Amino acid sequence: MRSRYMLSALAACFVGGGLGCGSSLPAQADRERARQALSSALDAWKEGATSDSLQKKSPPIFVRDLDWSDGWKLKNYRFTLDDEQHGQQRRCYVHLTLQSPKGTAAAKEVQYLVATSPALVVLRVED
Repeated sequence: MRSRYMLSALAACFVGGGLGCGSSLPAQADRERARQALSSALDAWKEGATSDSLQKKSPPIFVRDLDWSDGWKLKNYRFTLDDEQHGQQRRCYVHLTLQSPKGTAAAKEVQYLVATSPALVVLRVED
């Protein structure tokens, strides 16, 4: 439950920050840029980088994934279904092969919401 509120708050900060002030919505997420941003984030996780380190890239990528921040290791990933437009973001479906901090293997089917404007933002949809 906590993660849904954090996810909503983070998404509102990046995607809806200017609403109500005469600003228009950000452009819909570009399919290729969204897939590239998510792949870059997942590749960095697989290589052992922290999600915060992606904010130092050019362009920066802001990532929120609780398994990543809780110390799980990404062993492998693959895109499963076609991405779809979800409001101003792209919804991407990914199969993750993970290892817990205690060494237990796990596989998960997950979804990410990816925004490409005004910033690259990758948010894991948490159950």
